Amino acid sequence: MDKHPFITTINERYSFQTGTFHTENNSFSEDDATTIPKEMFSDIIRELIKMRDKWAGKKLGFTCAAQGIEAFRNIARYPYEPNIAAVISSIKQPGFSVDRKNPAVFNELCTKLNIPNFKALRKIFITEPAAVAKCHVFVKAGFSDVNILARLIQAKELDFVLDNEDDFIEFVNNALNIKSEISITRLLLRKTNYYMQDCIRMISLCRSYTDESMIKRILDDGFTRYNHDVFSKTVRNLEYSDTTLKYSAQEKKYACKIEDYVFHLPKTTGEIRNLGTAFQNCVASYIPQVFSKKTTIVYAAKGDEYEMCIEVVKNRINQVKEKYNDDISPGQNRILQKWANMQHLYM
Repeated sequence: MDKHPFITTINERYSFQTGTFHTENNSFSEDDATTIPKEMFSDIIRELIKMRDKWAGKKLGFTCAAQGIEAFRNIARYPYEPNIAAVISSIKQPGFSVDRKNPAVFNELCTKLNIPNFKALRKIFITEPAAVAKCHVFVKAGFSDVNILARLIQAKELDFVLDNEDDFIEFVNNALNIKSEISITRLLLRKTNYYMQDCIRMISLCRSYTDESMIKRILDDGFTRYNHDVFSKTVRNLEYSDTTLKYSAQEKKYACKIEDYVFHLPKTTGEIRNLGTAFQNCVASYIPQVFSKKTTIVYAAKGDEYEMCIEVVKNRINQVKEKYNDDISPGQNRILQKWANMQHLYM
């Protein structure tokens, strides 16, 4: 695969001389996506996965609905490879050597991720570099005791935090307002936590319906089948309710007209269900995420015809589809680009 200006852009725009990479500091820019031919995406993704797995010493797997630049971010989200920039720069000739036992490499990762440098983490890092990623999540969640962090990073049952980072951090942040670090650690490390991952995800989805007493029940009783079923019922009720949706001032601007296309924000959860019927897609399943402000659904119509169903996450268009989940046409894409530029949204 021939080198492309994308490689030069990445190296010039960010300080990769030291080789480390993290999305909160040195990040792939949305602008970079415009410089990469789409036919190169799969090759770049494949090489990034190959290099990341080589450094990690095992196949870590990769499943992601994101495409293009967002997929690159997800693969390189944590510094499994301290020399990630060199990997990208030499896609045709993969091959590099970084000594995991080198304290300079470890020190730099800890500094970049703003995590403590302690003996247990240094030891685990040599064989499992993903440990620094887990530690990063636990520190962001509010854990600070290095002895507790050492127990948490070694717990295989908590590997899921790398895929559910935001939900986990939100849960622990709230829990630390009620219980101590050691109490929450004991809860997370219980051997009977079969429903933990599901419960944490659902707590985040229906947080508007969750009062402090329910969080306390989780902290006291654990991630039991009963508590799991209570949250499941809440999520189901939310999906089938007809609740008025509230939008920020910025989101309200999404509703506008561009040429013959009118962009709308659903007024209620019931309207989102109706969109699912009109577009013949699964947008109704996004209602809990919409209600918990994790995503925003927008749709565009031309006259009486529904044309585009759009998902916006933060300041980025996560996905856009026509009816039956078909890709939008070049004409629709032109309108979408104009709308995205008007709203200062990334594609």
